Amino acid sequence: MLYFVLRVLVNALAVALTISLMPGIHLSPLRGEPLAVTYLSFGITLGLVNALIRPVVVFFTARILVWSLGLFAVVINIMLFALVGLIAPTAIHYDEPVLLWVIMGGFVMSIISLIMTGVSGLDSPIFEGNLRSKWYWRWLNRLPTGRRNWLVENLRVYFILRILISYTEEIIVGFTPLAPFRSFMQRTIYGLPDVPGDKTLPAKIRVLLQDLGPTFVKFGQVVSSRSEELAPEWRTELNKLQSNVPPFPYDEARRIITHELKKPPEILYATIQEVPFAAASTAQVHKATLHDGTLVIVKVQRPDIDITMKGDLNVLRDLADIIQRRQEWASEMDIKGLLDDFAANVLLELNYNNETYNARQLAYNMRQLPSVHVPAVYPELCAARVMTQEFVRGVKITAVDKLDAAGVARDYIATEFLRAMLKQVLFDGFFHADPHPGNILVDLEKSQIIFLDMGLMGNMTQEQRLVLADIIWSLHERDGQGLATAVMGLSTSFKKVDERAFTRDIERMIKRYSMFADDQMNLSGPMQDLTDAMRNAGLRLDPSLTLALKALFQAEQVVHELDPGLPLINVAFKELKGLFREQLNTTNLTETVRTHAMRTAKQIVRRLPDLANATTKWLDQYESGKLSVHLDLGDLNDEMERIEKSVNRNITLLALTLLLVGLLIGSAIATNLTSQWGGIQLSSIAFFLFLGGAVIATAIGLRIVWSVWNSFSSDK
Repeated sequence: MLYFVLRVLVNALAVALTISLMPGIHLSPLRGEPLAVTYLSFGITLGLVNALIRPVVVFFTARILVWSLGLFAVVINIMLFALVGLIAPTAIHYDEPVLLWVIMGGFVMSIISLIMTGVSGLDSPIFEGNLRSKWYWRWLNRLPTGRRNWLVENLRVYFILRILISYTEEIIVGFTPLAPFRSFMQRTIYGLPDVPGDKTLPAKIRVLLQDLGPTFVKFGQVVSSRSEELAPEWRTELNKLQSNVPPFPYDEARRIITHELKKPPEILYATIQEVPFAAASTAQVHKATLHDGTLVIVKVQRPDIDITMKGDLNVLRDLADIIQRRQEWASEMDIKGLLDDFAANVLLELNYNNETYNARQLAYNMRQLPSVHVPAVYPELCAARVMTQEFVRGVKITAVDKLDAAGVARDYIATEFLRAMLKQVLFDGFFHADPHPGNILVDLEKSQIIFLDMGLMGNMTQEQRLVLADIIWSLHERDGQGLATAVMGLSTSFKKVDERAFTRDIERMIKRYSMFADDQMNLSGPMQDLTDAMRNAGLRLDPSLTLALKALFQAEQVVHELDPGLPLINVAFKELKGLFREQLNTTNLTETVRTHAMRTAKQIVRRLPDLANATTKWLDQYESGKLSVHLDLGDLNDEMERIEKSVNRNITLLALTLLLVGLLIGSAIATNLTSQWGGIQLSSIAFFLFLGGAVIATAIGLRIVWSVWNSFSSDK
């Protein structure tokens, strides 16, 4: 009741101030009633229009709002002001030109209303923490709307706009002397001891992202992953987005489990706890026990977030496309491309079947590192929105006080974590793309690193991995030219690139970092400068490389919190060499040779029909007399003498070369043999024959090149 009374008074005062400030607008009061009663009637009418008509207008004009970047909201306010003047139980008169005064009146009243509601706290953002799904999202998703659900998207635009306006008022008033009065009004109106007015600006932004929904929480998590560039207060608040998210009710979780796994949780599990063990932006987890006594956790997706997140992502894509077409800086940054990559990754995360596969693949890749553990998953209890996996115990990898108390060596954890990430990124090409502290735990008893939440994984080709390794190598060696060459090799340009100027910029950057000691050399600093230099030069990294760098930046931040004195580039380079030594063993080399030999054989077999067809067509043309050959015999004698000398000189080398080619191919194929001779594996003998043949072939090739060069020099 108090809210309604205050709303009517604020509306009435806004109308009164507008009419008094506009000389071209006149009010005819109700007959026999005081002027205050007339303004109150306007306040009631304006309240009804805002409550009933504004949502409908915004809903049906959401696309225009996005296209106009929100400016169409001013037009809506003018339309509603004109409508209030028509339906209010009194009369408003306008001087000529009428349209001008209607526009001026609507504009002024919208500003006055915004200021007054901001100061009074009527539109205060109160985050209730009750994330129970609204029934209408599911209903709207069932409608046959085609590829894109415009109804869901329009409704999301309405909610996003309303939330942004309320938080904008909160933040702006918070910087004025009126902030204490607003906080007092919030407590009076809503009866809550903790109101947004009492929060700091970083806390308000964090709550704003939570209120906007999981899509925007993901954005906040991306920002928090670069926390080394944030002030401590911002870092603390945004880190809460990693795990400090209110849960949703268990009855919603039970409904989702039953729908996805076709049986209720009471049958699927021996026990399951109704109170969530943890809650995140897209899901929450419940402890459970399998019928054989195994402890597990059940990850349940938040209800209907797939509907709202798809709507949010489509709206944001449209917004990014509009900005990119209108702003040159946005086009250079390719914000639409960045958002498309973000959206694709988010949508992959929403399907837990992908995460089930990712967890099994990562566990297989990490099997050689005893310091790393990936929880086992149970595919028979997994579906698109439910995932069951092994229950693990641990603390956040950045909980340094708990690590110290348990006697866990932080430098060991830091080095092993960096080693694991380098192996994933540079050798496997399949890496955890979101290694923030909430997703990485440490088992205090085993000093083991545990990877969680494999929903977002990155993939890199062999060429991309080699370029990234080259980047780290060049940073360690302070090789600016090598770094510039490596980056340009896998970059795309969005404008004409001055390669010499770009190389000079990189060399200056490397020289600047070379002036400091090795322990001052991190990865994110030079890479951020490199990214800036690329943008200035008109270069853009491949999205897969960008995701890999983001993962390494997050890993670096974790390592820095564990051991601030660790020389990151040196350690990264040392671990890189160690991993190279481990990977370049006889088994891996044999497998590589076998793979390439089989690939070459397949290419030859695949092209044999084309070669046969080409030969047949050539013979047909010859037989029909259509094949004509034109020879220039002017210098034939000289050329023949030169060829004869060259052939006589290199015929032996050529024969040896052909024999060596046969040896290389034969020994490569022989690596498939599993039999033994004299207790020695034949595949090993073949491998060493292959290496020996390769050395001899290289020597012969150099001999031929030297011979040709001498011949060319003597002819000159």
